[in-house]
Amino acid sequence: MKYLCIVIPFLAILWSCGDSSSIPDEYKPPARGDADELILVIDSAVWEGSVGVEIRKTLEAPMLGMPQDERLFEVYKVNPLKLNSVLKSANNMIFVTTLDSKTTQSKQLRSFFTDESLKRIQRDTSYFQATENNKFAIGQKVLYLFSNTEAELAAKIAKNSDAILKLFEDQAMKITKKRLLKSRSKKIENVININHRYSIQIPYGWDLAQDQLDFIWCRELGLGMEKNIFIYQQPYTGVEVFDDMGNLRDKITELHLRDGQKSNLYIQRQNNIPVFSNQISFNGKFAMKSRGLWAVSDMSAGGPFLSYAMVDEKSQTLYYIEGYVYNAGGKKKRFMREMDAILSTFKIPSELKGTSIN
Repeated sequence: MKYLCIVIPFLAILWSCGDSSSIPDEYKPPARGDADELILVIDSAVWEGSVGVEIRKTLEAPMLGMPQDERLFEVYKVNPLKLNSVLKSANNMIFVTTLDSKTTQSKQLRSFFTDESLKRIQRDTSYFQATENNKFAIGQKVLYLFSNTEAELAAKIAKNSDAILKLFEDQAMKITKKRLLKSRSKKIENVININHRYSIQIPYGWDLAQDQLDFIWCRELGLGMEKNIFIYQQPYTGVEVFDDMGNLRDKITELHLRDGQKSNLYIQRQNNIPVFSNQISFNGKFAMKSRGLWAVSDMSAGGPFLSYAMVDEKSQTLYYIEGYVYNAGGKKKRFMREMDAILSTFKIPSELKGTSIN
């Protein structure tokens, strides 16, 4: 994983005019827009060149484990000459400039930089990025990308693509959690905590569909749409359990996710794409994150799933938590971000000692 090198001292001298930093936060509007929308302020010529190519490769890549291609972010390119107050209130913004571009648009972008900052870019090529919160609106994340030449900046974006993507993935998670979990089902949360000693935040309007000794299933049903979360636990027998998340999932869903009226029907994996798994840190613990496709065993319905597997070392218990959605004929990316937001609130029993679940 590559990490952003945040340029805090440099940021203080970055912008010279039209500066909103001097405006108290209480007078700024709230940031708005979908969690995956991103306003990119860039010279059109730079956008069409190597810098634009690297930005698109990073932020417009398809989300893994989806039945149809859906971009990670919807990037809206904005001419710097046409940047207005409405666009400035976006949740996510990127400003891009290179000193070798001589167009009117690039000159407008450079007019925001102080002379001192422009000179610093010229003499110190290690400076190419900075971030700022609440620049024009409350809750906003702004990334600045800059360099002497387009080729130089394109190479730096490519090298730091993972970190740039993580910056906005974290912002999307923050926005999604704030909106989705503004109102929660405390009744279900308390039942889960009492019966299983772990905790997870459940949005208001969801139902507790199953509550067994080693398994819970929560869901929200809508017209032609379903959102589902389940948590499974078993004794931890060794690290080899992480070798094949697909097989672990098959075992769980074939046993617990069967049709209540047609017991021969159950949830299984679709095999037309593999399960994509990678090691991550989940609340500071080792975990395996996986994405893939599910289907009813008669292939009457299906969709994407997202899961995490982790161990509570104190009790030697393996936890597998998953969110999966059904939205016939519709887009699913927003729902999958919601599943991830809910799963991110999961806490194992050893993490809850002496804490409140509220």
